Amino acid sequence: TIAQRYHRRLRVVGNIPYNITSPILFHLLDHRFWVSDILLMVQKEVARRMVAMQRTKDYGILSVLCQFYADVKLLFDVSANAFYPKPKVTSSVVQLVILDAPRYAVSDEEFFRKMVRSIFGKRRKTLRNSLKYFVEEVGGRLPESVDLQRRPEELSIRQLAELSNLVFKTIRNA
Repeated sequence: TIAQRYHRRLRVVGNIPYNITSPILFHLLDHRFWVSDILLMVQKEVARRMVAMQRTKDYGILSVLCQFYADVKLLFDVSANAFYPKPKVTSSVVQLVILDAPRYAVSDEEFFRKMVRSIFGKRRKTLRNSLKYFVEEVGGRLPESVDLQRRPEELSIRQLAELSNLVFKTIRNA
């Protein structure tokens, strides 16, 4: 890769096709060891999801994973009037400064990402229902300290990391 050739981390700057923003972001986060920071123009709604906090409608997989691996800032909006032809959407410029290590320690990053994708894929369900796949792996038993009546969007990133560690440990010890 270019980063390997020049022995430095890359700075990624771009105005990417809006219909593939999330897959590109996930790919960049998967390869974050080669990236120092990312500056992108994205659709305004995607930018809002990237910086969303818990207990908001925009909080989800993209929010959690971006903020788990980077400091994310919404820098400014770009009006549709700034373009010709004029698009039907407003754009936003966002910056992600990749952290040297994930924001919170997790036992297994791949498991954390898998769990986040799984539970937010069923965001209106309670943890009891959205963790069903993982609970079945441990014979239907999660520690009583897990409040299974909560919904994924109620949990902070720290709480998601703690939940991931707890579920991972329970599965490993089953």
